[in-house]
Amino acid sequence: MVPSHDISYKNLQYYKFSAYGFLKNLRFFDSFLLLYLHLRGFSYTEIGTLYAVRSVCTYIMEIPSGVWADTYGRKTSLVVSFLLFIVSFIIYYLGKNFWVLTLGMIFFGIADAFRSGSNKAMIVQYLNKHGWQNIKSEYYGRTRSWSQLGSALSSILAGIFVLYTSQIKYIFLLSILPYMLNLVNVMSYPNELNLSNSSLKEKHNSIRIELRNLFHNLQNPAVFKVMNTSAFFTAYLKSCKDYLQTIVFATGIFGGWYWLSKQGEEAQSGLEIGIFYFFIYCLTSVASKNAARFQKFIGPYFVHLSMLMGLSCGVLSGLFYGLHCGLISIILFVCIFLIENIRKPVLVGLIAEEADEQVMTSVVSTQSSYSSILAAIFSVFIGIFVDYFGIGYGIMIFSCGAIFIYLFLNKITTFTDKRIKS
Repeated sequence: MVPSHDISYKNLQYYKFSAYGFLKNLRFFDSFLLLYLHLRGFSYTEIGTLYAVRSVCTYIMEIPSGVWADTYGRKTSLVVSFLLFIVSFIIYYLGKNFWVLTLGMIFFGIADAFRSGSNKAMIVQYLNKHGWQNIKSEYYGRTRSWSQLGSALSSILAGIFVLYTSQIKYIFLLSILPYMLNLVNVMSYPNELNLSNSSLKEKHNSIRIELRNLFHNLQNPAVFKVMNTSAFFTAYLKSCKDYLQTIVFATGIFGGWYWLSKQGEEAQSGLEIGIFYFFIYCLTSVASKNAARFQKFIGPYFVHLSMLMGLSCGVLSGLFYGLHCGLISIILFVCIFLIENIRKPVLVGLIAEEADEQVMTSVVSTQSSYSSILAAIFSVFIGIFVDYFGIGYGIMIFSCGAIFIYLFLNKITTFTDKRIKS
């Protein structure tokens, strides 16, 4: 076993895992997508529908792609994912109407399904092989911190790029380069992490075994409960996080910059949001890196308390924006990002402790599938609420509803757990 303070695990593969997250998050358009669509004349309901299409496609493909990855190869699954992402980026660049963008969302959703779970499963497998199970949360937290640094760099570079081109759409093409580099990175992973050495006949037979093992793992109350709380908060953040772009732009936190106010609307929004998201992702990188410390500090109620804190920040953020206190609203919204990046490494570690290694990708994909369908539903509702009540009160009402639903689901899972144990 490696003590948590030891850094001997920082070998070549550690840096490859870190590079995966760093390059994956160099999606230069990520911090601008909702604002880009809104500036093109799409209503928030239409934008919510586009996001829902993406999430539904991910939902449909999550479990099949997870089983496929565990059966045919996790590296192979990531390669397929990156190719589909590149296709979606090209469609985003070319898309000018709702239906073309819908096609791009479909490709993006399928790509996300093939990506989710595979790298996490390879990390868990790698740690188990080296007897480093006791540092799962810390190891994943540290590699994930590189993902957040990638997002930070992505935001600031994209902001500068949009400032000088005055066009957001070109950053979709710019996003292709890091994904091509990540293809090379993933293909350099050791073949032993692929878990795909059997014959074609054996692969077909093993799919039935994988599905049986998957359902067996999902019947474990501990696995299901962690999956539920993790998926719910991820879906909540997924559905509402991009509204921060509009809040930042509307608040005009850089409004005092006379030079910036003379730029075009897209150029101005590009630099403002790029700088702002750069600082956000620097903070989330630090949060992810120290996730294990936060878990120890809060104690056994970490999962439940962190969830309620995050949802409450959403309620207050919406309320303060509705009361024209934009800066306070932004600070509270940033707290939601920080809480998610503290929770995620801890919850991945908890799932890894309960689920079988051989079906880890399938279990994580099932969690992601659940999260995707929730995100699809949430995206439509928050879009409708924002169109009818405005951004502030729309987010507040949506967050209040999320707290009620979470408490209801938590009550059901706790009751079910007690009945199984009795």
